[in-house]
Amino acid sequence: MQSRLILSVLMVIVFFAFGSASAKDPSTRHKDYLALGDSVAFGYIDQAGYAYFNPTNFVPYADYVGYTLRLKPVDAGCPGETTSSFLSLSGADNGCRPYRNQFPLHVAYRSTQLAFATNFLEHHRDTRLVTIALGANDAFLLEKECAEAAHPQQCIATGASQLFSTVTQNMQTILTALRATGFDGVIVIVNGCGSFVTTQS
Repeated sequence: MQSRLILSVLMVIVFFAFGSASAKDPSTRHKDYLALGDSVAFGYIDQAGYAYFNPTNFVPYADYVGYTLRLKPVDAGCPGETTSSFLSLSGADNGCRPYRNQFPLHVAYRSTQLAFATNFLEHHRDTRLVTIALGANDAFLLEKECAEAAHPQQCIATGASQLFSTVTQNMQTILTALRATGFDGVIVIVNGCGSFVTTQS
């Protein structure tokens, strides 16, 4: 249910930002759309068993967005990715690195997701749209860290300020790096909880 809500709201915002006319414009065919982020971007399903060995078993929202806007989706999402692990292979991670070591993603890369994204944008100048779903796993790490505390809720409340500061700083770094490639199209930020921010500059 939540994934359907996220998809529905995402589609509304993308249409608003990208322009519904572009969905009908033949010139947008074969233009690229880059989807970045965590399990929400990947289309992850819990307890899927052998399905993990074939990424095509997981249908990400990028497929629907790409089909609707007539763009070619390239989905670099990784289950468990945090804003820190997106930036650094040694950054705090909630399962992306072990997942990548065991199972394939929709696209293959050994670098950080940011390095893949910037390289992709530098070499695919016809990219029209970028979506980023990050932040939820940063919160999950804090939740895990506080699970054994004497007062878990107080622990989370105390750590929330630093969490928000870290996520904000990391997202600013990510957006700056994406724009530094020369990409001047639409970027839609999906936080995984149903909230969205659209940035075009």
